[in-house]
Amino acid sequence: MHVKRTRFAGDIVSDFLPPKQTSNKVIIFCGGMPGVPVNNVTMEMMHKRGYWSFYPRYRGTWESDGYFLDHDPTDDIRDVVESLDHPFTDYWSGEEFHIKNPEIYVVGISFGGPAAILLSSHTKVKKIVSICGVVDWTADSPDEPLDWLFEQFLPNAFGKAYRLQRPDDWKQLERGELYQPMNHMNNIDAKKILHVHATDDTLVPYDSVVAFSKQAGTTLHTLKRGGHYISGSIRSWRTWRVIKKHFAS
Repeated sequence: MHVKRTRFAGDIVSDFLPPKQTSNKVIIFCGGMPGVPVNNVTMEMMHKRGYWSFYPRYRGTWESDGYFLDHDPTDDIRDVVESLDHPFTDYWSGEEFHIKNPEIYVVGISFGGPAAILLSSHTKVKKIVSICGVVDWTADSPDEPLDWLFEQFLPNAFGKAYRLQRPDDWKQLERGELYQPMNHMNNIDAKKILHVHATDDTLVPYDSVVAFSKQAGTTLHTLKRGGHYISGSIRSWRTWRVIKKHFAS
């Protein structure tokens, strides 16, 4: 199936796929980082399940304009949410689409978890799912420390796919100053949020998510195995049943 492509708010390039049958249900996926934005299998599954699916690239990453981490990435996903009331065009075909009264769900994966969580208070967003999502950047992982990630791995492995305006902008994450759910406990809507996390995740520590969930009053669905790489769990029927029930609650 041919995935379509559009642009939101001038800067943000997004893949998308309409549902198989007429529907106003929308899932916006906030992707992990780093990673190659190829999500055809998940989008095709959402297509069959009756959802529009969107995979935007954060500003300053991949094809999107701007700079990465000179602002809160939540703003990029918010711009997508607020653009969906208006028509948008598939650049491959020139076809225009318009979703009437979109029912919006946001799914954040790993790095994308904070964007999803921080959008829980948005009136246009119905429910949130955070899959192995970060809740506290100061709970750094020894397996993937931020200084190694931004100063060594990203420049060498991904080149200009992630573009910082200032070399040390990433340190705002390390200090817990930017894109930090722990700082916004009073501004989230806990009943909208479902965490899906594995106990053996060594990149985003499970204990940090448990602590956040207890303090914030969110719902946590625990997987015994899978480590940090459970993003594909949304495609498993067992996990999808949990997510679908959360969407409907």
